[in-house]
Amino acid sequence: MATVTRLRVGFTAVALGVLSGCVSAPKELPPLDATRFGLSACEPSVMEDCRRIADKTFHSIGPRQVEYHAPDGRVFLWVGDKIVRGYWGIHPKRGLISGTNICYLYEGEITAECSPLGNKGDGGVNVRDGDPYELATRSAPPYNLRDLPAFAGSFDVVDARLNEVR
Repeated sequence: MATVTRLRVGFTAVALGVLSGCVSAPKELPPLDATRFGLSACEPSVMEDCRRIADKTFHSIGPRQVEYHAPDGRVFLWVGDKIVRGYWGIHPKRGLISGTNICYLYEGEITAECSPLGNKGDGGVNVRDGDPYELATRSAPPYNLRDLPAFAGSFDVVDARLNEVR
């Protein structure tokens, strides 16, 4: 359903762009909409999930990436040799399939991407409190995550490489 909605919204955006004579994704993020992103946008039914995500840093092993979720709804994704900025929000799924979605809107994107929240934020080696790599205040990451071994599965590997480059 999310794909259908995304396609519908994307098609509408392209159609409007063609009618206006140009199609381009925004180069900068729109101003933060506190009604859609972050803790202030969380409905009571998903507030516990929002608190599990807010002010946390996550490390993924599939694509090597580190992401910090600020409580105000901003997200900072360290992937490769750049930090991509955006917004995060958690929303209950409605209809036949219940559950909770986490949605991201990154700079340069026109529509938010949503996926099931699952057990993200439940703890473990791939979650840390706060913003230990200062992604929210950096203009560039400390090093290229692609320099790490494939499937480097914990913050220990990220930290060890960080100590080497300091």
